Amino acid sequence: MQNDMKKMIACILFLLAGLSAVHAGIQDGSRWYVGNLDYTAKVNVDKTITFTSMAEGEELMFRLTPNYSKPGEYTLSDEPGGDGYNPYGRAPRVKFIDEDGMKLLCLYDQQDQLQDVLDGMARQEGETEAVDKWDIQLAGRYVDKYGDTLLLDRGMIYEIPRGGDGMSEREGAAQATYEHIPFNGTVTGIIRISDSAHLDGTWEAVITLDGLTLYRVAEDTYGIYQRKGGKETLRWAREDFPRFNYTWAILLNDGQFRRLKKTTLRIMRNEILARQGYRFHSKDLQDYFSKFTWYQPLEPDEYGQPNKIEMLNIQLIKAEEAMSDEDRFVKEE
Repeated sequence: MQNDMKKMIACILFLLAGLSAVHAGIQDGSRWYVGNLDYTAKVNVDKTITFTSMAEGEELMFRLTPNYSKPGEYTLSDEPGGDGYNPYGRAPRVKFIDEDGMKLLCLYDQQDQLQDVLDGMARQEGETEAVDKWDIQLAGRYVDKYGDTLLLDRGMIYEIPRGGDGMSEREGAAQATYEHIPFNGTVTGIIRISDSAHLDGTWEAVITLDGLTLYRVAEDTYGIYQRKGGKETLRWAREDFPRFNYTWAILLNDGQFRRLKKTTLRIMRNEILARQGYRFHSKDLQDYFSKFTWYQPLEPDEYGQPNKIEMLNIQLIKAEEAMSDEDRFVKEE
């Protein structure tokens, strides 16, 4: 009987150690950011974890149950008895990553495709975080239809004098400003430009392979912005700098990349490898990247290694490419 008691105590201690390891990084009350949403984690008595958020007045809710045979992994399901909507019904497996100063929850579908990533290190409200991330994706140098080079940088539009490089510092005076117009806290891509002769007004900004396309929009009777005809094209102005360089620094968990055509997504994904000096077997990819001065192909044993964010972004893009066009929300023409 004494031996049985020792075995029982050992078993309890083992389970407690497992529970401690499982929840080492997911604390009760912690916040997890994805898109424009903030989820709050609640650790339940049975060691499951309930995540809740609000989106346009609707409660979102799902539960994670630890997989004790695989520490750091969870099964995702509806919240039992909860009234909230589970937006991740297609992502039954979750992996927790706690490394390099990051705390991430990676959500995988039944085909093991990465569907989304919840960031546990966000330090701002969801809407503010989403706006900042969108600003980073818009930032860069572009050429307008008049041949003028414009620098977009966090709400400001600078005109770079011809002959200036605009690299070490902003050149010229601020030509214009832009502000974001969210909808119920969601970054929609709608911006309002002021103090610009030909760009004044309200636009839907869509990232493209070649730059930005601005579609003129107007508010309908329901407060939704609709394209009303007319657009301006801003062409990416730097052959010495990767078009989607931001993918090394920010997670694509804000959903903006899901608005791109699959042909653009393919370039975005492979640009991450091109920045590491990868030589492509596909002739079209090799020819495409060889046009740019920043691309320096290396021998296979010299390739760089994408960082953790880049690797996750590759997986997110691949999952989006695998979706049918009917299930995607594409805004790029």
